[in-house]
Amino acid sequence: MVTILFVCSANRFRSVIAAEYLRSLVKNDPFARNWNITSAGTWAQEDLAPLPQALKFAQKQDLDLSGVRSKEINGKMLEEATLEVWPKTLARIKSV
Repeated sequence: MVTILFVCSANRFRSVIAAEYLRSLVKNDPFARNWNITSAGTWAQEDLAPLPQALKFAQKQDLDLSGVRSKEINGKMLEEATLEVWPKTLARIKSV
């Protein structure tokens, strides 16, 4: 299985928008059927809703963030990720 992990600082705006946007792009693609698309933050507080600005932006883009809650990144997430995307920072691809 391919796991794509989007990472930002608080996991309440950039990474949740990016993850949901990618999900919307590949939802009908049979190749991506088994992809695990997730997000986390480097200093996130657990279980917080996205920021109001993120919800407003997502709504304008037809993205649903209603079930999204913040998660702090951990070693297991990094180990399991096939691709890590750090908006405005870096991206790292591991061999599949």
